[in-house]
Amino acid sequence: MVALGQAVKNDGTYMPGAKNMLKLIYDCELEVSALQYAGQCPKIGSEESSRGEQGENFYQQTETGVDFLKAAKKSSRQWYSVVTVYPGLGKAAKYRANHVGTPIITFTQMVWAVTRRMGCSIVHCPPLFTSVCRYTPAGNVVGETVYDPGEACAACPSGTTCNAAMGLCS
Repeated sequence: MVALGQAVKNDGTYMPGAKNMLKLIYDCELEVSALQYAGQCPKIGSEESSRGEQGENFYQQTETGVDFLKAAKKSSRQWYSVVTVYPGLGKAAKYRANHVGTPIITFTQMVWAVTRRMGCSIVHCPPLFTSVCRYTPAGNVVGETVYDPGEACAACPSGTTCNAAMGLCS
């Protein structure tokens, strides 16, 4: 949706498309890293210094009737949907210091254009389900663009090709 310019922002307008967004590849090593942290049944996301070059999204839920699949879907929706609720990226899609520590960071990590790999884990820590996803390279770097705004795939990195239906480079 984002790459094709179909993501709605909190003000009802659409985010610009992405010229250089990579299709994410699932990485089992990142899944193990996420599992190692989620398995501790933490109450908050990990310290950035504890995960090296990995970005992270963290979510906990306590709803009745939740199972692992529902927890996965809800976590992903929650991380993504913040862009429809909170003010965030402007037309330049630049990650700024005022974004740090705000809810928009889960969305920006998910759509960080040059992030190549991701792995996730969900652990049941009664009564909570703890969801952790890890990403490399990490996004949310102050001063960098989340993605280059423009027509989908117009600037795919060298060695990648465009999947026009998704608007992603792979």
